[in-house]
Amino acid sequence: PIILGLLGGAAALLVAAVGAGWRGRVSVGVGVSPDELKQLQFGYLVLSGVLLGFFTGLMYPVLAAAAADHSPRSGFAASVGTVRFWRDVGYAMGLPVAALADASSTETALVFVACLMLIAGAAVFAGYVEASSGGERFGASFGGERFGA
Repeated sequence: PIILGLLGGAAALLVAAVGAGWRGRVSVGVGVSPDELKQLQFGYLVLSGVLLGFFTGLMYPVLAAAAADHSPRSGFAASVGTVRFWRDVGYAMGLPVAALADASSTETALVFVACLMLIAGAAVFAGYVEASSGGERFGASFGGERFGA
């Protein structure tokens, strides 16, 4: 779900940039009235918002759970706190992305963030290893053996 959330979020941003951006020149052919163009652009923005909300909602809970699954019992709070810290840094990154949008265009900023999400998705795909199940983090025992000890 983490990889799907990152890649789907990137796709949602590209839908907004290509579908509604560049005054509709990329996604809509010639011969569309200005009112129809505005309706199409609005539709692309709604679709992008729904997709981005779905994929973000798919990714964030799993991201915190993955951090918790990979942390030792003594470092559980620090692991979840680290995930929350980097999530909050993502909010702060709105300022430089807004500066990029002001310097170039909104579409450029959307494509830039989509590329960052694609890179993050590829990095997670290449490096993430699922934690084994069985209650290891809390030292659960099965059949007389203590896991995680």
